[in-house]
Amino acid sequence: MSVTPSELVRSSAGLIALNSQHVVEIDAEAIQRVAAQLFTSEKIADVKKKYAERTASPMLFDSLDAEVNFACVSAMLAFGSGYRPELHRLCGRGAAETMLYGMIGLHMTHGNLTADVLLQLTPEEVAEAFQLPINEEYELSPAVRAYRASPLKPLLDAVRGALHGAGARLRALQYADFAAYFMKAAHTTAAYDDDGNTFYSCQSVLASLINDFPIFADDAEIVLVPPPSSAEAAEAGAAAGATADAPADAATATEAKAAAATPEDEAASGEAAAEAAADAGAVTYRVRAHVYKKAQLLLADLQTRFSARVPAFNWSDGHTLTIFADNVVPAMLTSLGVLRPCRRLARRIAAREPLARGAAYALRCAALAATELLLDCVNAAHTASDAGAVAAAGTNATPAPELLPLRPALAALVSAPDSVAVDAVAADGTATPATLTPDGFPALPPAAAGAAAPLRSRRTVLSAPELDFCLYLMGKETPELRSVERHSLRDTTAY
Repeated sequence: MSVTPSELVRSSAGLIALNSQHVVEIDAEAIQRVAAQLFTSEKIADVKKKYAERTASPMLFDSLDAEVNFACVSAMLAFGSGYRPELHRLCGRGAAETMLYGMIGLHMTHGNLTADVLLQLTPEEVAEAFQLPINEEYELSPAVRAYRASPLKPLLDAVRGALHGAGARLRALQYADFAAYFMKAAHTTAAYDDDGNTFYSCQSVLASLINDFPIFADDAEIVLVPPPSSAEAAEAGAAAGATADAPADAATATEAKAAAATPEDEAASGEAAAEAAADAGAVTYRVRAHVYKKAQLLLADLQTRFSARVPAFNWSDGHTLTIFADNVVPAMLTSLGVLRPCRRLARRIAAREPLARGAAYALRCAALAATELLLDCVNAAHTASDAGAVAAAGTNATPAPELLPLRPALAALVSAPDSVAVDAVAADGTATPATLTPDGFPALPPAAAGAAAPLRSRRTVLSAPELDFCLYLMGKETPELRSVERHSLRDTTAY
């Protein structure tokens, strides 16, 4: 395995964020501020303690295999955020609670969730367990009532499809359940040293999981929207009443030429811009975004919850995972000032309008890239603190790290540029590799001197999974942040 899945995630996030600053801006000064002010020694210790306590489960299981299967199926079903308004209106709960209650229902009814159990679940059983209505009653005419498919029927179909699909793949691969699959994958990819020590790799297992189960393959081809020219930006800014301190509205200038193209999925996503460019015979630039949110989260959970009982899940490379970017992390980073979506994208999020797939992935990639830089700041600052830089000053405050040179820092994330190659697509659909230049578009400037990649192997202060957990707790436990609007992507099983 020449490029690990998490390296692919970092590389695509860095490349897309670097070329999408006019769509979702990353504020380097905000990263520095958050690292210094929010992540004090006490805060980090509290986060690490709470993260470690996630090992406890309130559920009772007949066997270790049953517990592992429950964790794996739960991770697989961690989606439905695009139906958040309908879930709250019809079920009184959000996507995470809906899936949790459904999993508890399946466990109480069927016990161990093996491949055979997953394959035998009927639509009615799934609807009852997850409390998702199949139909809804409505007034056809005065005094006449009728039934139609519930707005949550597509979500119900996706849940049952995921359960059946997983059962079918396990059976095709000749495994009785997820527990057997992961045990075999961990042992098959293990490495050994001369002293007889065994090293289990989450990255190797992650690659197998993504390849074997399409529902964990969280990636998509997106269009890189070129930044507006100075003239276009000025014209668009005047038309929109833009202010000098507002982030550039990428989609406004680029899509202004395609003003007639205003379908639901057009804003800041690249789709409308790509169509306009194709109509004009211009070249569009496409790249595949890799996120792997659920797959990485599952591997982290297997280590946290089971490594004491299952040595094969004690990953030697668990520190190489990234955060698990869904719609919560971008919202928290936006509220902290780290991310600044362009005006049109921000308006769609505030209005609870579903984003196009390209826009959602661009936003998630920006969150991934920003958290990588934030982790570098936090770990570097507290490593210096441990060396005595702060002790001498007699304070517990985090030393302010040096201000990030943003573009070279983002370029440093692209450790596998050949695996995230940008294609230049002509109007006739012909694709050829695009040439990346230091300052043009699409761009890949030289990485920062002393690139941060080596530091990522020494993230002993705060890891990506721990940072993700911290941001999740912020969104759940802080009232003002819990009400922050999150972006919505319909009909996705990624989150």
